[in-house]
Amino acid sequence: MPPSHSTPLHDVVIIGAGASGLCAARHLLTTDPSLSILLLEALPHVGGRVHTATLSSPSLQSDIRVDLGAEFIHGSTTLINELVRENGWPTVEVFTAAQGDGGPDDAPTSDLSMYGVYFLNESKTLLRYDSDDADFVKMNEAFWSLSTLDPADIPSSLSIADHFQQSKISTRMTGMSNAGYSNTSGCSSLHELSLKRTVEYERHWKDHDGCCNDDSGDCRLSLPLAMSDVIDHVAADVDVRKNCRTNTKVLKVDYAEDTINIETSSDPGRLVQTKKVVVTVPVRIMIDGDIEFNPPLPAEKIEALSLYGMEDALKLFLVFRTRVWPEKVQNCIIADAPIPEMWFRSTPATSDAPSVHICCCFATAKFADSLKALKEPDATTAALKLLADMFDRTIDLNRQELLHSHMVCWSDVESVRGGYSFPRVGITRESVETIAAPLASKVFFAGEATHAGAAMTVHAAMETGIRAAEEVLKTLQPTQN
Repeated sequence: MPPSHSTPLHDVVIIGAGASGLCAARHLLTTDPSLSILLLEALPHVGGRVHTATLSSPSLQSDIRVDLGAEFIHGSTTLINELVRENGWPTVEVFTAAQGDGGPDDAPTSDLSMYGVYFLNESKTLLRYDSDDADFVKMNEAFWSLSTLDPADIPSSLSIADHFQQSKISTRMTGMSNAGYSNTSGCSSLHELSLKRTVEYERHWKDHDGCCNDDSGDCRLSLPLAMSDVIDHVAADVDVRKNCRTNTKVLKVDYAEDTINIETSSDPGRLVQTKKVVVTVPVRIMIDGDIEFNPPLPAEKIEALSLYGMEDALKLFLVFRTRVWPEKVQNCIIADAPIPEMWFRSTPATSDAPSVHICCCFATAKFADSLKALKEPDATTAALKLLADMFDRTIDLNRQELLHSHMVCWSDVESVRGGYSFPRVGITRESVETIAAPLASKVFFAGEATHAGAAMTVHAAMETGIRAAEEVLKTLQPTQN
């Protein structure tokens, strides 16, 4: 269908208004405010997988903000850290209990106030982070060694499971490694997770180690701040009310001619026209072929995309009147249980409301599928039982202290369909570069999965947005001048 004569010709259209798309738009407009930029977002809000919900119910004396998606700030030299410092936002240091985050830590947080524990559900054995349990120590040593390996020496055919086998990890710790590394990596099996790319990730994270305040570990924003505040700050510089259309799913990108024509779900009779387009959608949307490209995507790009996985991610929030875990325990990895990870925090007391205590249960892939099948009431019961078993309480006592629960499953979000990408066995850095490579100097690609260093993080998404914007600017310069 030919476009309406009133259709404006944009300089750049960005598909997706998540962290990557917003950073791309911000960088373009900061560099050249005269550019005509339009963001097309399938969700009803900007931010993508960075999304904050406000929990409210008659049982809660005040509303509570929780991050449904990303909530941790990894590293010390990223754009998020820079924004945190510039705005003076307070943060809380995080004990890294999950091995997939480049750990686990071998010491509590720098002020000695918080640490992590590990629970073997089958034997009902609770281990502190510094336990001298021989099997536990050996497993952690195998994870720590990942950042010391040279990826050049690792065949792309090997998995993390192969590394475990070579390290002779005890079968007693199989469930713990699945809960701590496989779950955190968003992957259903350690046999699927690429050893080569994971080592590259670990080395990348090691180079960016440290918290935004004290260079000692990961952190997160202090309540009531949330990750959406970072996104809102970036979005303010983009003027999304003017430059973004939400509830707009892109159906087709036709870049066969000089002018790119984009078909959307919101206005099928009218094409969006642009000189350049930046695609920042989640890798699952690309793998499933939701967007038709003309000419079609090159075969090598499609093959490279297939080397990424993106499974479900689920969070179950439990809000308690009193703390039902030890005061200094910040998180827990749980082996052979329906819930593989929990982390804990408390809201500050105010003159209007007392402090409440929040347990976030985090599950990906098969763990998430199982919890989703249970549905929220039974998933909540499973969490209450685990908390009782771990910390010598009863499930009835925990239920008496429960004020509210809330569960979110990212596979239910049609325009997302999962948590974040993970590198399958066989993927290489060159595969990622192939995914990120522009087409005909007109179609550009960004998003956490296109980060050559390490995917899976918000800062990876942000950095790729800026990278894609720079690529666009280089091709626009001749016409702009």
